[in-house]
Amino acid sequence: MLLVFLSVLVFFAGDNLLFRTALYTRFLPRITKEAKVAQFARVERGRDPSGRKEVLVTGNSRMEYGFWDGLANSNDGSGQIRFIQAATGGSSEKWWYYILKYVDPNHDRYSAIVISTADYTITPFWDDFENDPETAEVLTPLLSWNDWPAFIGSFTDENVRERAKYQAIFTSHSAGIGMLVNSTRILQRFAGGGERKILTDAGPPENVDQLQLTADLSTVTAYPSHFDSFRRHETNLYLNRPSADAARALTARNLLFHSYWAGKILEEYRGSPTRIIFVQMPRSPLPLPAIEAIPGAPQLQANLPRQSNVTFLDPEEFTSLERPQYFYDILHMNAAGRRQFTLGLADRVKALIAPQTSAAPVSASASKSTGSASR
Repeated sequence: MLLVFLSVLVFFAGDNLLFRTALYTRFLPRITKEAKVAQFARVERGRDPSGRKEVLVTGNSRMEYGFWDGLANSNDGSGQIRFIQAATGGSSEKWWYYILKYVDPNHDRYSAIVISTADYTITPFWDDFENDPETAEVLTPLLSWNDWPAFIGSFTDENVRERAKYQAIFTSHSAGIGMLVNSTRILQRFAGGGERKILTDAGPPENVDQLQLTADLSTVTAYPSHFDSFRRHETNLYLNRPSADAARALTARNLLFHSYWAGKILEEYRGSPTRIIFVQMPRSPLPLPAIEAIPGAPQLQANLPRQSNVTFLDPEEFTSLERPQYFYDILHMNAAGRRQFTLGLADRVKALIAPQTSAAPVSASASKSTGSASR
């Protein structure tokens, strides 16, 4: 009996020391979201300040494809600002709330944090961000014991909530499952003609000029030559318009999620010297019926608390990039779009946190603070 007890004790000690501290990520390639987020968070938290005004850029794959921190930094002739690309595909405000708690516990590490959103207008996107099973798997190494009760309670789906409880006890479960699932997905993508290359600094050169649809935007008649089976499937998904009832229900659910977790981030940084900057990403090179906003759809900024350190860049700031020549697929920018967006966003951020270094000051119409007339 003593041997069994000691075995269990050793197992849980090893499980917590190795996986809950993300020590295992020192030995793993960043091919899974779990490894990527844990490696970034561990290195970023332990990194010494650069002595410059540091700007953390967060977001999902749209920002991952859209922003090139190396270009932004090399273009800053003053040398006073350092941009840090932290975007991770599949992430949401819920992820970033806990990631920021881990890497910036005192809420003063960064001069600014950029929070990107696909659209300030809440759309009927179908993914249930609140109950994304990957959330617990990805965030486990970053959560303190005090975080777990509220974190588990945030999942409204009972099955996902039970998985989160299991994750809290058996931490290494996500590492093994994550490697297995992602390895399988990688092999499937290779076998199905999927993308084999990692996103380069400059971004992919291809565009969607060759993408053609019927007049009602319901059917693709011609795909760009670089679209593999996954890109084609993704495109078709975004052409399926939901029913009016479904669109209203999805909009209500998404408003609750985005306003709650973005609001939690703002609450953490209330009174902080850090400026929180929201940016609406270039959305798509063409209208997407599946996520077309319903009439009178709510606006994110109208559902967040007013704070003097929060700025929403103008929603029209980057709509000029919503053209086929700037997109690699229907959601992500290519090399040309990446360059234009990076330089534009860097200039806007510089104008807010170090206006004397910026060649392109932000006008009253180009940025709006929630502490003033932003709604």
